[in-house]
Amino acid sequence: MELAKKLGFKENSSLEHFLHVYKTQISTLLALIALCVVLGFASESFFRVNNLLTVLLQSSINSIIAIGMTFVIITGGIDLSVGSIVALSAAVMGEMVVNKGLTICSHNYCSWNRSYCWTYSRNGYCES
Repeated sequence: MELAKKLGFKENSSLEHFLHVYKTQISTLLALIALCVVLGFASESFFRVNNLLTVLLQSSINSIIAIGMTFVIITGGIDLSVGSIVALSAAVMGEMVVNKGLTICSHNYCSWNRSYCWTYSRNGYCES
């Protein structure tokens, strides 16, 4: 690789091997960084704490599922029904919220984000 030679590494060095093995992962990471830079310049609120916390909160469900599936795969119990279980859970919760009056109010969420602080009202719905 030309980059390894320009940086002073010998042929078949560990850097060249690393770049060759992880070429796809490195290019994906660089694309993600470039996307964050472009979005940071496009919107002044992109790098605000509230937006970053919202992104982390929305991706937490996928992270929990990925961690669980990692343990399932490690133990040899391959299970491909995770997507259908997540969809079924979302449909059941949606049905319960709309038709059964279930409320979803998180007071722990209020402690770090006052703009989304919800309280339980008399009619059974969450209000801001």
